[in-house]
Parts: sequence; structure tokens; C-alpha cells
Amino acid sequence: MNGDLAKSLTGVWNGLYSYPALFEPVSFVATLIDAGASLSGTTHESCEVAPGDTQTLYAMLSGARAGQNVTFTKEYDGSGGWKHAVC
Repeated sequence: MNGDLAKSLTGVWNGLYSYPALFEPVSFVATLIDAGASLSGTTHESCEVAPGDTQTLYAMLSGARAGQNVTFTKEYDGSGGWKHAVC
């Protein structure tokens, strides 16, 4: 078995998403469940909708892994008015 496949990604991960331009980076927390070739989980992140008005956005994750490659879709649940998927 490939050593990369033996390492589980299950757990709580802290991350930072950087936009290509104009916007400040956004930190997030992801809770992942690694079931071998498939991944699932949730994320939450802060979103400043106006100066001094911050909301928490929640999303579901579903995806796959093959060795060191991970792909997933993040689907916002409608919190904060966000209801769309990001691949």
C-alpha cells in the first residue's frame, strides 16, 4: 500500500484561503472525515458583510483523494445569504 494512502486526513484543519487580488485572505476551519478514497466534512468561516458586521458561513464538503491529490466541492448552506457550490 502506498504510504500516502495510509495517512488519514480525518480531523480538524485550520486553513487560509487567499484570493487572487483585491480581497483579504479568509481563515477557515474544516472538519474532515477520510473514508479511504472519499472525503466528507464541514467548514465554517467568518465573512465581513459590512464594516463591523461579521457573520459565520457554514458549508458541507464532499470529495475524493488519490494518493496526494485531494479534490472536493464546498457547498454553502445558505447561512449569511450564501447558497452556492465551489469546486
